[in-house]
Amino acid sequence: PRPGPSLRRLGGYGLVTDPAGRLLLSRIAEGFPGEGTWHLPGGGVDHGEQVRAALRREVAEETGQHAGVGALVGVVHHHTTGVRGPEAEATEIYGVWVFFHAHVVDPGEPEVQEVGGSTSDCAWFLPEDLPHLPLSATARRGLGLLSRSQGAPEAVDGA
Repeated sequence: PRPGPSLRRLGGYGLVTDPAGRLLLSRIAEGFPGEGTWHLPGGGVDHGEQVRAALRREVAEETGQHAGVGALVGVVHHHTTGVRGPEAEATEIYGVWVFFHAHVVDPGEPEVQEVGGSTSDCAWFLPEDLPHLPLSATARRGLGLLSRSQGAPEAVDGA
């Protein structure tokens, strides 16, 4: 038995770029872990859903953009306790995060499509903007993996 509320989640996240070399980020809404920080588009994988399909769905819901999902960047796990979660002030969170390169061939102005979800805003950023942004733990981990990977393969799935 766990001492309190817990959240267990498999998530797919995208290091989503466009032809201009910008990175697409979403801002976490109030009341969710990491609220107010900029985050990689993506999120929970629904029961029976493929991780790549979940990422395409999440990018569309959070930003209104249609991304092709490319190469796997990495898989990490995350565990933390006593953080604000969707059900309680003190939540234990354990996540397995799967990061992919993704690319939007024909980018538009990002706009949050989901209503009442975990995303409050979204925008394209240049690489030089990133050091000045409050980034979520997930975004920091994904960007760290990206900096160690070799190149940025083009999207191959769902472009």
